[in-house]
Amino acid sequence: MKYKKIRLIILFLGATINVLLAQNPKIGFQVGIGSYEMAQFKDENGVVLRSLPFEAKVTDNFNPYWYYKADISFPVNKTVEMGLKFSYHSTAARISRADFSGEYSFDNKLSCLAPGILLDIKLYSKSKSRISIYSETGIEFSRINISQKLQVLNDVSERKENYKSQNVYTEIGLKYAYAFKQFNIGMSTGYLLDVYNGRLNNSTKLIEFGSGEGLRLNWSGIRAGVFISYNLMNKGK
Repeated sequence: MKYKKIRLIILFLGATINVLLAQNPKIGFQVGIGSYEMAQFKDENGVVLRSLPFEAKVTDNFNPYWYYKADISFPVNKTVEMGLKFSYHSTAARISRADFSGEYSFDNKLSCLAPGILLDIKLYSKSKSRISIYSETGIEFSRINISQKLQVLNDVSERKENYKSQNVYTEIGLKYAYAFKQFNIGMSTGYLLDVYNGRLNNSTKLIEFGSGEGLRLNWSGIRAGVFISYNLMNKGK
C-alpha cells in the first residue's frame, strides 16, 4: 500500500510537470535599483539624532539599493502572460560619530522577501521586440535588525534587536524585451506601492526612545532594472 501511494505521488508530480512544460514556461532573473520611502524611519533618525548628548551625523538614510527578482511565467494567450515572482529588497541607515575618545553608531538594516503574482500584457510587438505593461501583487515579509554601539575609551556598550512585519504590495510598470533564440533580454521601470503596512512584530516598542512605538516599514518607490529570461520549451510565438 505504501509503495502504491509513492507511485501515485510520482505519477501525479510527473503529470503536473508535463502539463506545466506543455504551457511553454519561461524562467527569468532580474537585477535593478530601487528607491524606498521609509518616511517614518527617516523621521525616527531625526528623533534619535536630537536625543543624543553629543553631535553625530546621518551617514546613510535608507538610500536606493540593489534589488533582485526571479520568476516563472506561462503564456495565457498571444497577449497575456501570468506567473509567480520572488523579490528581494534591502536598504539601511546609520547614525555615527567617531573621535579620539570613542565611537558611536546606530544602525538600521532592512531586508524584504516578497512572493507575488505576475501579470504581463503586451502593448506592442514587432519582429523580436516586445513592449508590455506589467503588474505584480504579493506579500512582503520584512525584517529589520537594529544595533546600537557606544564605545568610550575601553568601555563598550552594545544593543541589538530584531523585528518582523508583513506588508501587501503592488507594482506596475513598463517592460521592453528582445528575443534571442530561447532567451529574452530587456529592461523595465515601474513603481512599487505598499497598499498595506503591517506593524513591526515584537512584544516591546521598536526602540525605547523617540517615537518608536507603532513604526511601519514602507518599501514604496521606483524600480528600474534589467532582466534575462529563458524559454524552456522553445516554442515559437
